[in-house]
Amino acid sequence: SMTFGWIIGELVRRTDPNRRSLGRFIQEEIAAPLGIKDLWVGIPDAVEPRVAKQIDAMVPVPPEYLPPLFLASMPAQVALTPVVFERPDVRRAEVAGVGGIFTARGEARFWAMLANGGELAGVRLLSQERVASFSVPRANAEEPDPVMFGFPIPLSSGGFWLGGANPPVCSVRNPRAICHPGQGGSIGWADPDLNLAVAICHNRLFNPTTAEEDAILVVANAVR
Repeated sequence: SMTFGWIIGELVRRTDPNRRSLGRFIQEEIAAPLGIKDLWVGIPDAVEPRVAKQIDAMVPVPPEYLPPLFLASMPAQVALTPVVFERPDVRRAEVAGVGGIFTARGEARFWAMLANGGELAGVRLLSQERVASFSVPRANAEEPDPVMFGFPIPLSSGGFWLGGANPPVCSVRNPRAICHPGQGGSIGWADPDLNLAVAICHNRLFNPTTAEEDAILVVANAVR
């Protein structure tokens, strides 16, 4: 996920006429038009006191159960843990693949644009056809993911995750809904069939292995 982020961030910088960084591009081309005040990839100093303190309740996965590529690409120095991501320099760095910091309300507004076919409050960022394509599963969706998980994950041809019955997307349910899980179980999604956008952010990081263990599912069912 980190490598993917670096690639996307550099593509944006090199194709943007103003050569903006990804964090600045997101602020000016996505957040500002949609009226999102708190959505950052690389926070400014002023919002540091507002960032929630994380509690690491993740159950460690033994190395022998992790794909070799995961161990090679995600050493402890860059692991998705509070030890790394509560560092002031990391919070201010534009870590494109995993560095988003935002409020649930701000995140939900982004997903609302997608749930509404690419438009929100009179502002269109994407065509309806492009957004509809995000719900199409990728061609090799049944193949195990070779890097992060070692088992198939429900990815769409547009790069989003799709809803399903198993963690970490069981809270989304609808296989046509597009979503993305965040650090330690936080998640946001857009359901085109319900025209529903949801963002659930929490600071207790955990990794459920079954739907019954997923506390987020209880919240998601209440929302629905």
